[in-house]
Amino acid sequence: MRSLLKAALFGSLVLLVPILSAQTCYENIKASTPDSRFKIQGGEAFDVTTQLTWKRCSVGQQWDTDIAACTGLAMTYTWSKALGLADDVWRLPNVKELYSLTEVACANPMINLTVFPDTPAADFWTSSPDTGNDRYVWIVSFLSQGFNWANKMDSRAHVRLVRDGE
Repeated sequence: MRSLLKAALFGSLVLLVPILSAQTCYENIKASTPDSRFKIQGGEAFDVTTQLTWKRCSVGQQWDTDIAACTGLAMTYTWSKALGLADDVWRLPNVKELYSLTEVACANPMINLTVFPDTPAADFWTSSPDTGNDRYVWIVSFLSQGFNWANKMDSRAHVRLVRDGE
């Protein structure tokens, strides 16, 4: 009886766990961030359109040259911690900069995975505060290709760092 109960409970939990699916891209939609828009140099990608250089991996991940991919886990941070990840070279992008990476031809995540491998389909912080309420900051979602506000005191989101120029 106990085994049957465990099996039933496990079966119920499996149904509740979200199904992980691979990115889907649609050939009939013109790519908004084609590979040709970027100059790749190891763990960095220079966007020739915006003249910005991006870390290819989300913060928490490391670029692995041997397999040409990001390894490790993309971490989430509070907004103040996200700001603290910036240094003399790298910074948190503003909402317009980060939104420029969204890929309209793909879903789950809505980003070019050739250029930005292993990016979670999730929210990412920007440096752009909400001008109507100083408790909120703009975030960009690579799940819904949208942007919204998040409470900078108690929300958590992922981080992708950027710098100016090549």
